[in-house]
Amino acid sequence: MERWMKASDRSTDIIKKLNRHGRISVKELAIDYRITEDLVRKDLKKLEKQGLLDRVYGGAERKKNKFEAQSIHYRVQVDEEDKASIAKKAVQIITNGEYIFLDTSSTSVHIAKELARSNLEVTVVTDMLEITNILSVCEDVTLIAIGGIYNTYTGGFEGPEAISQIRKYAVDKAFVSCRSVDLHGGDLIEGFVDIGNTKKVILDIARTKIISTTANKYRSSGIFKFYRLEAIDYVITEKEFDMAQLNKLKEYKIKAI
Repeated sequence: MERWMKASDRSTDIIKKLNRHGRISVKELAIDYRITEDLVRKDLKKLEKQGLLDRVYGGAERKKNKFEAQSIHYRVQVDEEDKASIAKKAVQIITNGEYIFLDTSSTSVHIAKELARSNLEVTVVTDMLEITNILSVCEDVTLIAIGGIYNTYTGGFEGPEAISQIRKYAVDKAFVSCRSVDLHGGDLIEGFVDIGNTKKVILDIARTKIISTTANKYRSSGIFKFYRLEAIDYVITEKEFDMAQLNKLKEYKIKAI
């Protein structure tokens, strides 16, 4: 029997269970989380509205079309030109001999591809399988791969073991993406607690903290606040920020690239 969880934590755990088993029952979830079946149904209804599962009689099933379509392999191709533009800007601020961290994100995949085309001699730490595949054949790159529980949705490794490994390193620059950047509230936001917790640790070990994400993330939403904007050094996006956004970034002493 699992301990009691907050609603946001339950949502993350439900998606994990679906990812592993394909189908879950209301009764089993109620027992696992020590809550009523009505509360479980409420959780499932909310996740169905988000397009993450299909409710069926007695429980829920993994929403294969939507869930798989939003996998990392799909997201790498979404806004591909914009992410490639961000990647070029990112590589321009990396110098020889640096230690950098590339997080589990579609934007970081593009940064890895751009880095592979460069002649930079750097050490890259990453928790993403696709990035290790890209950089493993680069003679100029010393690659450090983080292990842990593999998440087929994100394409990265997570969990206590991954976080423990990440904390053993100190890097010059960390490039991190996120679900949403809330300029007014001053928060970086993710959709799942485990993902946010991992990204928090990645930023913590970096001397220079960089948010590399497309401009539409400044208008999107999420549920889990994992980092404060005033701790960030740079933000990189494919477009120029408008004056209101630039003023907000200035308040947080963040440089825009």
